[in-house]
Amino acid sequence: MENNRNAKVMGGLVLVGFAALAYFVFKSDKKLDGVALKKYKASFIGRKNDAIGKTYKISTIVEGNDENEAKLNLYNRYDLITNLKLKKSK
Repeated sequence: MENNRNAKVMGGLVLVGFAALAYFVFKSDKKLDGVALKKYKASFIGRKNDAIGKTYKISTIVEGNDENEAKLNLYNRYDLITNLKLKKSK
């Protein structure tokens, strides 16, 4: 494993390359120990992670155990987030 620069060990799992890491992150952020995550409505100025150029106003739904985790989960999809407003969704 020392020779493979792309391999990472996380919690006893060996993840090789971006695809395995992305799958791990996607699977791990849906529920935490069987507890449903809270939904928050987020509105902010930003852009998608893969976009180049101008930022724009975005409104979306994000999940998290609390507001701080919901903020962090926004960065999985968006970049350059400013003027963030989070409101608990019903």
